[in-house]
Amino acid sequence: MSKSVSNTDRIAKVFTDYCASKNYQVKQTSEEKDLRLDISNYYYRTIVKIYYTDKVLIQGKQNLLKDEMENLKSDYEKNPQSFIGGEIKEIKSCTTRYDIMLVELRSKIKESLNTLEATVEITENPTPAIEYRAKIARNNFSITLTQYNNGTLLLQGKMDKLFEDCCNLIERIANPSEKDVIARFISSDEKNLEFFAAKYTPELLDIAEDNVKKKIGLVYNYLETYDRKWFVASECLCLTKIPLPEFSPLVMPASKAFEGFVKKLLVGIGLFEPGYFNTKNANFSPLNDRNNQRRKTICEKETYADTMLKKISLCLDTNRNFMMHSDESKITKVDSPEKAEEKVNSIFKDTKEIFDYFNDNYDLISTRRDE
Repeated sequence: MSKSVSNTDRIAKVFTDYCASKNYQVKQTSEEKDLRLDISNYYYRTIVKIYYTDKVLIQGKQNLLKDEMENLKSDYEKNPQSFIGGEIKEIKSCTTRYDIMLVELRSKIKESLNTLEATVEITENPTPAIEYRAKIARNNFSITLTQYNNGTLLLQGKMDKLFEDCCNLIERIANPSEKDVIARFISSDEKNLEFFAAKYTPELLDIAEDNVKKKIGLVYNYLETYDRKWFVASECLCLTKIPLPEFSPLVMPASKAFEGFVKKLLVGIGLFEPGYFNTKNANFSPLNDRNNQRRKTICEKETYADTMLKKISLCLDTNRNFMMHSDESKITKVDSPEKAEEKVNSIFKDTKEIFDYFNDNYDLISTRRDE
């Protein structure tokens, strides 16, 4: 049974928390197939490897510390839930489709697959009906992308980070319909897709768009096109009342849009250089770094800037921890549609409040017009 790589981080935390309680030294390293923990109790050393398949292996010379880690491993494997404190969510198989009619868009998507930091194998014209098929693999995950001559672009895999990144790439390049964008968040269940297809109408989309515009105000026009679509996707999913096993898919699009909004805004106010978030090791650490000169400049400009930057940092934690998000080390389930809708509206409120504050000081809308 395949599970998310996020489980690896949660299992590693079992060992790192134990070591912290004992004041042991731990050095954590990400390797191609596993997370490696080098552990020292100041007398002995041992190695714990947690593979992306969730297998745990204790390595090194036999000593008392290795025995201690073997015992911890044994206790964990007898009852994982007592250590991890929640359900390890199985990652489901899923399929999603886009209609890519224009040849230039097909070519751009194909050429951009190598930006996924994955192994990509492309087979040209495997059948008369298929333009190309790409097999994409990264760590322990893989997907198949098939571009048909009639325009259909088919993605098949599991609802994991690689699948998410591939969908993001396609949506940023091809600007697909709102219906296609919405459908991919519930693509792990054919019944969900059928239910959504029966409920979806252009009028429903118009209502969702109007609702989002009313809830977030001016920032709607500031957002990138794909972030607007993700906000509308969450609102639309809330309106359709799909009977899901759990309701995090309703929040996922808004969660993604919020992160995109924050990245754009932080570049707009000068905390980050343009293009910074396209780099491999990009992160939000300057948000809380009081010694960062760019942050100092922003805080000197307005009295409450420090408070708002802290709010953004907090919101990134509370609004981002959903599966299919860029931080897949955390998975947040939502038990009811009411809680999902409440969370979506909270994200809308945070987005509006943050934007309105900084727009008063940086005139971000005018900046967008000048781009």
